[in-house]
Order: sequence, then C-alpha cells, then structure tokens
Amino acid sequence: MPRYNLLTELESSNLVLNLIDTPLHEDLTGTIQRFTGSVIYAIVYGKRLSDGNRDFEEIMEIAESFVKDCYPGAHLVDTFPFLDSLPDILAPWRKEAFRKRDWQFSVRLFFLYFEFILICLTHSLVL
Repeated sequence: MPRYNLLTELESSNLVLNLIDTPLHEDLTGTIQRFTGSVIYAIVYGKRLSDGNRDFEEIMEIAESFVKDCYPGAHLVDTFPFLDSLPDILAPWRKEAFRKRDWQFSVRLFFLYFEFILICLTHSLVL
C-alpha cells in the first residue's frame, strides 16, 4: 500500500544497518524478527518500536507461544478429543489455555487503554 511505503523504507534501512553491524558469526534471526515486528507494530499502533522496547518482547512471546500451540500433537487433547470432557482438575491444558487467553487479552486491553489516553491527551479531553 502506498501509504506504508515510507514506513517500510525506514524500517528496511534500519534492517540493512543492523545487518551490516551484526558480525557474521551471530544469528540474524533476532534482527529479522525485529524488522518484521517493527513494521507490523508501526502499522497496527501507529508508532515505531524503540530499542529495548518491552512491547516487542511481549509480541514475540505471544507469537512463539501461538506457534508452539499450533504444532500437531502439541497437546494430548488434540490427539484424543474425548479428553476435553474431563473435569478441570484432570485437564491441566485447559488452565494453561485460559491463562494464555487472559494474558493476550490483557496485553491488547492495555494497548487500547494506552491509545485512548493518548487520544484524550492529544485532543485535550478530560478523563
């Protein structure tokens, strides 16, 4: 999309600089993840990620958790669906799934609240 050209050009330039500064023996995965995450973050939230930003780390944790959970057979209940009818005490995966859902929801809720405050401050609205 044309309106994202400047953003992607800026982040691409930053990626090239990071690749040049990274020694050849180091893993480039983090540098490329940072580029991808920064572009997505800027498009979604309208601001760039700064170095050492905790938001990026949380995004990567959510993404890695999501990918691990999508592997076939990652959870026994995926292989044996009848296990889902067990009570909660015998279904530890359910508690973990609820925890992840609540954590992801709270992260999204925080960003929505943060954006709301920024809008109010920008337009001098009283909270």
